[in-house]
Amino acid sequence: MELQLLFNQLFVLGVLVIIGILAGHFKIITETGKDVLSKIIFHITLPLLILTGISNIDMGEGLLQNSIFVLVFSVIMMCVMWFGGYLSSKVLHLSKDAASVHVVHTMFGNIVYLGFPLINVLFPGGEGLYYAILFHLVSSLFMWTAGVLILKGGGGENGFWSNLKPLLNLNTLAFAFGFVFLMLQLKIPALLNQPLEGLGNTTIYLSMLYIGAILAGIKWKDAIRSGQAYVLGLNKLILIPLVGILMVIGLNRIFLFEPGVIAVSVIIIEVSMPCMANIVVLARIYGADDKMATQNVFITTILSIFTLPAIFYALHLFV
Repeated sequence: MELQLLFNQLFVLGVLVIIGILAGHFKIITETGKDVLSKIIFHITLPLLILTGISNIDMGEGLLQNSIFVLVFSVIMMCVMWFGGYLSSKVLHLSKDAASVHVVHTMFGNIVYLGFPLINVLFPGGEGLYYAILFHLVSSLFMWTAGVLILKGGGGENGFWSNLKPLLNLNTLAFAFGFVFLMLQLKIPALLNQPLEGLGNTTIYLSMLYIGAILAGIKWKDAIRSGQAYVLGLNKLILIPLVGILMVIGLNRIFLFEPGVIAVSVIIIEVSMPCMANIVVLARIYGADDKMATQNVFITTILSIFTLPAIFYALHLFV
């Protein structure tokens, strides 16, 4: 039943992405439009999705224990993804600029624009989204420290605290308010919650249009000839998530610790996301191979249509 739900949801998302591709191809969504769309999502609809989603969670038994697990296991998986990307970049004998993009794209996926909407549908009620945001906080911490350092090639003028400034945004603020509501078991008044939640739920539609518009600007003929992108896809979309599942099984058997199924599933699904589109911009800023970054986004996004159901099925079998 859950697998059927995933297939249905991926079909819906695919239709929305195709509409976004067509809108980008025919310049209905222009380059300026992409910027506006991303700002609407990141600064309006996504914070509202986070706030209303978390504040509506009922404080259940084990939520705090699962939260600690998610934070710790997220850090472990970030290290696993870094090692996987570093190892495959060495096997492929990539140049310095290409290797930096390869490693960073292995570490960071499209967990916001694709992951959040997908998880919110697969695990309704807010708990799945709550765990996804915890993973996102860990991922963002790594991205604005280790990720930036890798793309810079170990150098750069900005310091540690300067790189952390992007962590302070409306989404983390929405999470903080939502967390306070969750801990105090307060609820947003129904009359106010209805428009806020409704607008927040548009995130899934706007995000898919945005992803489609981004894909429309990629030279797909060059992308499909990129052998590196397929290796990255195999590594990021299949091997590393399977390693994560095996690690959870090991925790259960060795330490007799059994985290919640939703908590485990959310981390593995977020790890299985295709490459983050924002890395293209960061690669351009820091002088890395931004052309290769666009190819990675295109190939892994297409491949994820097939790999996400496989990983979800593996979760259903072993977790």
